[in-house]
Amino acid sequence: MNRALLIASLLLLSSAAGAQENGQERSEPAAQQPLPMVVTTDTDAYCETLSRQIDEYGRDLPRMVAELRAQGLRLCAGGQVRGGINRLRRALVVLREPAERDDQEPDEQEQGR
Repeated sequence: MNRALLIASLLLLSSAAGAQENGQERSEPAAQQPLPMVVTTDTDAYCETLSRQIDEYGRDLPRMVAELRAQGLRLCAGGQVRGGINRLRRALVVLREPAERDDQEPDEQEQGR
């Protein structure tokens, strides 16, 4: 039984490989194809990217955001990139929070408190 299963598996694999060589790749339905992944790395460049995103909100940043941004940049410059990125991301979350609350209905805002 195991031998038959092995042979059947090999036949399926070889037929799939042959179809790809002939330019007849099977395409998955759109619903099953994965979304493109955004890859971020723990680098100084990513720290700068996050910092620029924060800067796009203007000069009058809430105090907490300004402090998180400063801490994040200090950590990144000191070689503690992960900690710096965490602070910068947290600053972005704080900046985006009010916009998310504005999208909610007044009753939803009351329930969230």
